Amino acid sequence: MTKTKIELINEYLEKIGTLKEKARQLQLKTVTEAREDYNKIKLNRLLSEEGKSIEREQVRQFYAETFLKGMQDINTEYARYIKFVKQMSQEVVATANAYSGTDAQKVSFELSMRDLQTRVMLHHNLDEAVKLIEDFVRKQDDAYYAQQIAQQFPNLVSTLASTTDPALKLRLTHAYKTAQKNSVTEEKLAAQKALELSDQPDFVLTVADAPSFVNLRSVLGRQAAQSANEPAVHLERMALGKESKEHYEYGEFEQPTFNEGQ
Repeated sequence: MTKTKIELINEYLEKIGTLKEKARQLQLKTVTEAREDYNKIKLNRLLSEEGKSIEREQVRQFYAETFLKGMQDINTEYARYIKFVKQMSQEVVATANAYSGTDAQKVSFELSMRDLQTRVMLHHNLDEAVKLIEDFVRKQDDAYYAQQIAQQFPNLVSTLASTTDPALKLRLTHAYKTAQKNSVTEEKLAAQKALELSDQPDFVLTVADAPSFVNLRSVLGRQAAQSANEPAVHLERMALGKESKEHYEYGEFEQPTFNEGQ
């Protein structure tokens, strides 16, 4: 059975949801394993202080590179998923609402629209003409009919557009927005929300005093930890040997606490 576009969108949104947990697990694994290695170095009596410093830096670079490459893979997956989601969502939003009534009902609606336009055009009282439009919009809450009204609204109000009465213009604006709102199906509402998703999300909380970030920074150093959501740039710096070493201290790697819920 062929899946609908909205079903496919929801499937990929679920995949995107798993990436957040994947990033959290990667962060937990990195901190846990790195601290174990740092502790082994600390307890190694065969190493001098200089030797321990060298070993700690090698450990830091290994985990920084491993973590950032893992985050890069997650970002790549996200980019692939979000591209598909937004493409499909745009198609859903742009698709005309399906009609589920009978041919007779459709013809009746079209005749009512033409009759309304004629009566508005010929009405001698602008206030009453606007009321005709308001009443018509209020009665047509079916998504298909509401979309037709919204699309034809410029023609419907063409003879009223020149009014300088701000109250009448406000009422017409409200009627138009009501037709637009009624034309949005549940599927289109879901698609519109999907279009608001970020093209580059933050999978890792990098607020300076957040416990989870403090833990990550303690094993990778400040620069690598801050690059968690944009790993490509820092990986390039590491590859070129341009990573600054003046912004972290080895002592901070030995902090023992880590809250898995953070």
